[in-house]
Amino acid sequence: METQSTSDFGTLKSSGLTTTSVSKRKRDDNNGQEAEPDPALARMAKRQLMEDDGFQMVLGKRSKKAAKLQRKMELPENAPKFSLNPSRCQRNITCSNLRELVQWCLADGTNTQWMLVQNKQFLARMVFLYVPSFDVVLGAHHALVQKYLNSTSKHPQFDIVYSFEKYLDDPVIQKRLESLPNLQRAFRHFCPTIAHSNQYRYQSPLPSLLTGPRNNEEKRAMRSRYIARFDEFDTTSPQTYLLSEQELLKGGYYTSKPHVEAALGDSTGWVETEAVGADIEKMRRAKYQTFKILAMDCEMCLTKAGNELTRISVVDLKGNTIMDELVVPDNPILDYVTRYSGITPQMLAEVTTKLSDVQQRLLDLIDDSTILLGHSLENDLKALKLIHPLVIDTSVMYTHAEASVEGSGEFEERRKPALRWLTKMHLGRTIQNSTHRLGHDSVEDAQACVDLLHIKLQKGPQFGVSFSDRACITDNIASTLVPRCMMQNPEFKQRAVLVGTGALKPYVGNTASYISTNGGASETAGHIVNQIPSHALVWAEFRNFHNLYHYSPKSRTPITTTGTTSETAAPSTPRDGSPEGKNNDDDQAIQSETVSSESDAGSNHNNSDKESDVLEPSEAEKIEQLVQFDVAFGKIWDNLPPRTAVIFNTGLGDTREQLRLYRLRGKARNAGSQPDLCEESIWTKDDEANYLRHVQATTIGMSMFSIKP
Repeated sequence: METQSTSDFGTLKSSGLTTTSVSKRKRDDNNGQEAEPDPALARMAKRQLMEDDGFQMVLGKRSKKAAKLQRKMELPENAPKFSLNPSRCQRNITCSNLRELVQWCLADGTNTQWMLVQNKQFLARMVFLYVPSFDVVLGAHHALVQKYLNSTSKHPQFDIVYSFEKYLDDPVIQKRLESLPNLQRAFRHFCPTIAHSNQYRYQSPLPSLLTGPRNNEEKRAMRSRYIARFDEFDTTSPQTYLLSEQELLKGGYYTSKPHVEAALGDSTGWVETEAVGADIEKMRRAKYQTFKILAMDCEMCLTKAGNELTRISVVDLKGNTIMDELVVPDNPILDYVTRYSGITPQMLAEVTTKLSDVQQRLLDLIDDSTILLGHSLENDLKALKLIHPLVIDTSVMYTHAEASVEGSGEFEERRKPALRWLTKMHLGRTIQNSTHRLGHDSVEDAQACVDLLHIKLQKGPQFGVSFSDRACITDNIASTLVPRCMMQNPEFKQRAVLVGTGALKPYVGNTASYISTNGGASETAGHIVNQIPSHALVWAEFRNFHNLYHYSPKSRTPITTTGTTSETAAPSTPRDGSPEGKNNDDDQAIQSETVSSESDAGSNHNNSDKESDVLEPSEAEKIEQLVQFDVAFGKIWDNLPPRTAVIFNTGLGDTREQLRLYRLRGKARNAGSQPDLCEESIWTKDDEANYLRHVQATTIGMSMFSIKP
């Protein structure tokens, strides 16, 4: 930059000299008398000289500033430091507090009361290490949980900081600490940290760590953009809410037989309706065309081939039942999934209707102007092996209470609202009530979709949708100024990079980059070292300790838990994703279209009790993982530039016992008024109290802080 500026400056000076020579020639032409200078040339020369002088002066200031800043940074008294402030910390440190600390250090976040960042302006960069289950392997988590479970307070307060040597004086823990010499070069203390949860379930820490509040201006812009989508449409017409082709593909719908073949490798048994190939956008704008609306819901069972159809119900727009058929699958049934489907062996004993019979009836009902209405209808159409592109999906037309119709990145879109929750919230009635019947009623579910469409047409597109008040912190960091020393680092190609498994991908945002890994210590450390020079924030995830517990060999012997250990990564949301209210059994999780923000092991298993067995790794396995991680951390620490901040967080703790209780609780609730169907599923008030205590205990983790000298 300076070389280019100097060259320009020389060129401009030459132009000025040329102007003087022209004046001299004019004076000679006038017999030695002074000629009047050309006003235009004089003005140009003056302007060029002023620009030259100004430009050089600015560069001089910047150079002096940079040199002065460099001298200041090299002074020992100006080294940045983390200083915990116990007197200002009245509550336990949370994952949200860690996110605020990152934003305060790198962007324009709020000053944290519990942590003083001395000489913040001299921080060079930051590395955030997310290492779930590290505290479990080390033993620190068990010690903290014991204090929590032994406390009589509903929300016990931990000390803000603990010393490894004084607090974790157990000989076994001390031996494990000996496997971490590199880690102890950076950290000698840890802080208990609480992850977000509600009364009934804990949740993934990632949203709290990687997303922050969105300002009011951004919220208004989101709402305006959403409303603008419907400017050219009649919002009182059902066809307005047809899924676009892009939404069909994103939602997992098949749009043609070639699409099925590309996805599954075979389209045998699949049928297409007359509407395949229709111009969806044209139909959305059709003002005078009449459409037939059919609401559909299916129940499935588990066979050797996967999920197969056992019942189909079709309802018209007036709520009349057009079709309600039981169907016998083509393959032997492995599990009737009665607690969800409501289908029993006795119900199918005399049934002869096959899938092909149902397909033919549907082809007779559906024409090229028929719109199918349903909730997450892609699953029903797959069970029917039916391809139909004209779809209204209530799980898209409405949003989850904690999700958004539009988001930064993808993290809001990972949750779909449960039909049961939508029906109770917007229609004021209860469906899928396990206390009244066993399993779902597909006719009832289809009628609920019809009523949800009616109320949407009455109240407009904004009804039943939410606009997220959270945005990825990577975007916040990219859009705001960072400490002055960072502004002197032109090698920063981007502000942030996320390194880890697919669980991090939804939080990349619009500005950060993402590097996929399997979460192994060595691979992740290599990526971190490579990315440090070119990024202000490297946010990395290690999964080796988490995998040790959740993907353990089945040869291990299950251990019996007594409730003294707790912290299980239970599903971050129940299957239906519906918020649970106090004293509200109907809002409890049973079935869902919800996807957890973080794919914790065990949260998506198919109702297998064996998956909830608590398997304890051997001491040798724990030591092996600690040693591998310490080697990886040593590589990272040795390659950190001076003045680099490092934050270490474990997220949730041991989630296995909580997962076991979660499933037992679900069995009891799904048994409803017929406990004899599941004799072991008896759930008492004491069991509920124990479960709720364990929910909170699972959220206890640990954090550590350091700055490379």
